Amino acid sequence: MYGCSMQSSWKLTEENGANMLNIHMQVGGLLIVLVVLYLSFRAGFVQIKSKRLYFRALLATGICLLFDILSIVGIVFEGENGFSPVVVRLLCKLYLASLVAESYFGFLYAADEFVRAHRYKGMRVAYQLLVVAGVAGVFFLPVSYRAEGLVVYSTGPSVIYAYLYGLFYVLSILVTGVIFADKTSKERRQAILLWMLLWMAAATIQFFHREWLLVGFSAALGMMVLYAELENPREGIDRRTGLYNGSVLMELMNESYANDRKFAGMNVIIRIRDRELDHEKETELVIHAANFLKQTIKKYKNAQVFRYVGMELLLTFEHAGEMFETYDRFRKEYREEIRISKSGEVIPVQFLFYLMPDSTVAQSAEEVFWFHHYFSTELEEQGCVVMDRKSMERLRGYSKTKQMISRAMDERRLEVFFQPIYAPKEKRFASAEALVRIRAEDGSIVPPGKFIPVAEETGLIVSMGEEIFRQVCEFICAHNMKELGLHYIEVNLSVAQCEQEDLAERFLRIIDLYQVDPRMINLEITETASLHAKKTLMKNMEDLMESGVHFSLDDFGTGRSNLDYFVDMPVRIIKFDYSFTQSYFQNEKARYVMESVVHMMKKMQLEIVSEGVETEEQLAAMCSLGVDYIQGYYFSKPLPMGEFVDFIEEKNRPAA
Repeated sequence: MYGCSMQSSWKLTEENGANMLNIHMQVGGLLIVLVVLYLSFRAGFVQIKSKRLYFRALLATGICLLFDILSIVGIVFEGENGFSPVVVRLLCKLYLASLVAESYFGFLYAADEFVRAHRYKGMRVAYQLLVVAGVAGVFFLPVSYRAEGLVVYSTGPSVIYAYLYGLFYVLSILVTGVIFADKTSKERRQAILLWMLLWMAAATIQFFHREWLLVGFSAALGMMVLYAELENPREGIDRRTGLYNGSVLMELMNESYANDRKFAGMNVIIRIRDRELDHEKETELVIHAANFLKQTIKKYKNAQVFRYVGMELLLTFEHAGEMFETYDRFRKEYREEIRISKSGEVIPVQFLFYLMPDSTVAQSAEEVFWFHHYFSTELEEQGCVVMDRKSMERLRGYSKTKQMISRAMDERRLEVFFQPIYAPKEKRFASAEALVRIRAEDGSIVPPGKFIPVAEETGLIVSMGEEIFRQVCEFICAHNMKELGLHYIEVNLSVAQCEQEDLAERFLRIIDLYQVDPRMINLEITETASLHAKKTLMKNMEDLMESGVHFSLDDFGTGRSNLDYFVDMPVRIIKFDYSFTQSYFQNEKARYVMESVVHMMKKMQLEIVSEGVETEEQLAAMCSLGVDYIQGYYFSKPLPMGEFVDFIEEKNRPAA
């Protein structure tokens, strides 16, 4: 099919009394195949199925061209001093059998995306049986050859049989290409179509002009087109290092997972310590490390080094033992520096490692790289992270929680719970803190500790926070706050929200939508939030405070909590964290610190909220200390909206 003449024709020409074989086109085609084979071998092979199938089809094309040439030689030199008729017929049948085989391997390559799926296993078996039957039929059926003037060609049932097989495989490629067009890329479809067009054009021309031997050459030319468009390994090689790049790595890993092929992997990340390097020296460092790794893994079958991105190298192995041995050798060779060979300069470096002993702990290549992203913080701290089943369970739990949050937001299952805040001087509940909760699909409440950290890491906390603010404004709009005895509602701002330049604009738009008095809202910020984006936060605070919104500093007593920190911050209220409040009752030094802090804040005319009050004795102590507001389980846990309203109406009802 794809590489040889449909009628195995040839021509004898006479020039100056000498017979000349007309096999120039076949020889030219064979040279093309040999050149492509050489280029492929020189670039090196990576164990990707499409490339293996291409190599087989290319090899089959070369073999078919070779037998085409040999059959011509056999016919020309048949006679008493040349080849016997038995040998000539054998050569002709070998050519026809190679034509059937070439057709089959060409089909396998062209239809790779279709026939490799498990649900098409029966289809693969059927085509394998067909090619066996095709080759057997060629040898079983008779073949003959004729000379008509200067044109010599083979004929007979064996020839017709072989050509029908070739036609069948051509039609199979075209039909599967149409039916499964959505399963392959546009570039691949176009390249294979060009391959088919070259063959069909050459076959049509040769049908009318038997002496023009174009089919074999056009098949070789088509293979060269496929090499240039799809299978050139140089397209997947990083030019600076000579290593296969990330796109080839992803293709290899995707194929391994698709075929349940187990492997091990190691990711080596190079960090420069205490200095900056230009791009040339960074590349030289990568090359230096890569060369050592390539030499180390030479003895391992199918082990490969890839340059993933930047100063990252990723290795794949067939067995975990090979990976651990390479890891140990690399750690012994390179500790904290690399000497660049060209200049002899010593570069201080740090190496970070992801180790994956067993690829089956992940379900896909995407999950492997998602693991790398998720554990990047731990990698920086520990220097090496092993991808095992336990760590994958963490990752999947994280991913599951992320999906749960997104689904809850889409289905409007975010709810606001309110925890009452007591004012000792007024002897009633004067405010409340709005807290986010997720209502699970079964009606249960998801604990905030399960989803808040994930929401913060993924950035979902921004849209979540805005939805909670909207619900708070909706609550204030729907209830008479003065009748309830509430002065304001506290709403937490996340670090990510504080980094938004349009935070004030978005919140003021919601306030206007619900016609809420801005003085009824108090936004809580943390020290961490302002440290990340203080300039942006201050601008937002100014815009919101101009409209009447107040601010408080949350979680005082945790982290750094510098006393000079809130001096510059335009906050009205300071909230003592739960742990800070509890330490007052557990540590004498902490008691002295809190008393001093309260005295100082009163001098600064700041109001204080004490969180975490759980007993009557703690309540009495905070009241005597002069705390303005008290919040904790002594009064109430966070309550759903309806229960909170009932609670406030009952507790704040004037005594009869």
